[in-house]
Amino acid sequence: MTSSYEYAGIIHCHSVYSDGTGTFSEIIEAARQARLDFLLMTDHDTLEPLDKEGEGWRGGLLLLIGAEVSPLLAGTEVGSLSAGAEVGSLSAGAEVGPPGNHYLVAGVRAVPPRNEAPQSWIDRVRAEGGIGFIAHPHDRGNTYIKLTALPWKAWDVQGFDGIEVWNYSTAWSRYATNFSKAALGVFFPRYCIPGPEPDTLAKWDELTRRTPCAGIGGVDAHALRVKLAGIPFIIHPYRALFRAIVTHIILPEPLTGDFISDKARVLGALRQGSCYIANWEFGRPSKFAFQASHRRGVTGMGGRVQLEDAPRLEVSLPWARGAEIRLLKDGRALKKARTRTLRWNVSERGVYRIEVHRRRMFRWRPWIYSNPIAVE
Repeated sequence: MTSSYEYAGIIHCHSVYSDGTGTFSEIIEAARQARLDFLLMTDHDTLEPLDKEGEGWRGGLLLLIGAEVSPLLAGTEVGSLSAGAEVGSLSAGAEVGPPGNHYLVAGVRAVPPRNEAPQSWIDRVRAEGGIGFIAHPHDRGNTYIKLTALPWKAWDVQGFDGIEVWNYSTAWSRYATNFSKAALGVFFPRYCIPGPEPDTLAKWDELTRRTPCAGIGGVDAHALRVKLAGIPFIIHPYRALFRAIVTHIILPEPLTGDFISDKARVLGALRQGSCYIANWEFGRPSKFAFQASHRRGVTGMGGRVQLEDAPRLEVSLPWARGAEIRLLKDGRALKKARTRTLRWNVSERGVYRIEVHRRRMFRWRPWIYSNPIAVE
């Protein structure tokens, strides 16, 4: 494997500037405790913290500030579920946001107008040199705890950089269909939180067959404060979620400590898809690698290579015990191996990506999702 530099970070996080309950100082401390390298904040429809908090290096943590853009719809309020809500009010029908078409943006100075169409948001972000990802594209909501479904509906848009393949909150709400499951998902998420939505994976595979489309992971953290029998309680605290769905970027050179250049390189890696997603609940997979060696050199995740250059796909895990590598082509399983490494000589054009599952509690559970390598 070629030498590279790996940085792990959290994407999609809300603070007191929208419907989260944590201050920036609290959230940054939680990120430090989780030993993260970067943090991308995305409060709803505001870049106020960009002016009041500022981006930059906070010790060893690179703090970036973007936003989650949502459509302006009559009769809806983002964050209508109050920070001190009783669990009874949570199940009484409180909404948590507009119904769908949410867009994560970064690298911009202005939030696209909410009264414009999603294509306009995408165009504005691209014109400003920022990046944008479709958020929780197949979110189903939850009828048990009355969470409004927030799927992406405007699939006729073009020009977005990628999609949020694995969203922690979407996964939890999919699992929490009754009181027991909701409690298990809060207290024992390791064995309860499912992988990405199957529809999202299928859509991602469809998109990458037509055009580059990066995949990222998001925690969608809010640290909701409620009361159980009158006792204050935090559902999904930041510190816990920051050890869950983490996006690892891969760079050819290390970050330097210069904020302007480091920010550009992190956002560039996300745009390109030079990254993978991992659930740290099953181990921190530093040094996972997926690349294609060929006559012209080496191509990493998010890259494209020509079939005539005789590419060979190479996968490497930090360890093999209890892990299964799954190689997929155009969304279909091609090879499985319960080893630390896997090599595959490519003979057909297509889009190849990797999933890794770990054996825990008598089941194979999702651990790692790579971005694809396209063979043309």
